[in-house]
Amino acid sequence: GKFHVLPREFSFPSIDPLGAWMLWWFGNPKLNYPPYKGIPSDDLDTPQIKATLSEWSI
Repeated sequence: GKFHVLPREFSFPSIDPLGAWMLWWFGNPKLNYPPYKGIPSDDLDTPQIKATLSEWSI
């Protein structure tokens, strides 16, 4: 199998803009998630989660 940087059950949190900015640049060390800006879209399972990654990148 292919290595994934996120668990299969990953989803983006409902969060305020500052929290989203922090996750984008620094990730979530508590959950051992890398900065969200570095998440490859093929690591995400559903088109909806891929669309959220695209929205967060704007």
